[in-house]
Amino acid sequence: LNVLPRKVFMVFINFFKFLTGKHKIYKCFAEQLENIGFWEWSIWVMLHVRDDNYRESAIEELLYRHIRIDDELSKEYSQKETFVVERLGVPKQWIYWSKAMRSKAMNNHQLELKYLLKAKHWNMAHDVMIQHIVPDLIINDHKSSLKSLLKHFLDTKNIQCWNTQGRVLQAYINLNEKVIMTGFFLLNY
Repeated sequence: LNVLPRKVFMVFINFFKFLTGKHKIYKCFAEQLENIGFWEWSIWVMLHVRDDNYRESAIEELLYRHIRIDDELSKEYSQKETFVVERLGVPKQWIYWSKAMRSKAMNNHQLELKYLLKAKHWNMAHDVMIQHIVPDLIINDHKSSLKSLLKHFLDTKNIQCWNTQGRVLQAYINLNEKVIMTGFFLLNY
C-alpha cells in the first residue's frame, strides 16, 4: 500500500487545525491526493470535515469514482478497500452501496441486488429483485433459487409492496411445494 511520507501529513494536519470548517481546503487537498492515485488518503482527508452531511457526501463521491466490484478486483485495490474500512473506519455499508451503484451502472442486476442486500437497502433490493431477477427465475423454473433469495430479506415489515410482491412470491413457492408433495404422495399411494 502506498503511503505518503509522514512529514507531509503532519504539515497538513497542523494546517487543518487552523482551517477547521473550511471545506474548500479539505476538498482541494483531497483532490490533489486523488489525482496522484491516493484516493484512499483522500477519504482520510475528508473524514476530518466537521459537517456530517458534507463529509458523507464527499466520501461517497470518492467511493463512486474508485470502487471496484467482483471481476475488477486487484490485490492493490483490495488492500486499499481494506485500509479504508479497517483503518479509516468507513462503514462497510457505504462500500456495499457504492458497489451496488457501480453494478447498476454496468447493468449487472445480480451484483446490484447482492450489494444492496449487503448494504441493507431492503426497498431498493426488493425493487431490483422484482423488476429484474424474479421474472427470469420464474420463467426458467428456478423456484429453489427464488426461495433462497427471498430468505435474504430480513426486515420485510419496512419494505414497500412486500405484502403484494415478496410475500406473494413466498406463498407461490409454498403452494408449489405443497402441490409437488401432494402429487408425490398420490403417486406413491
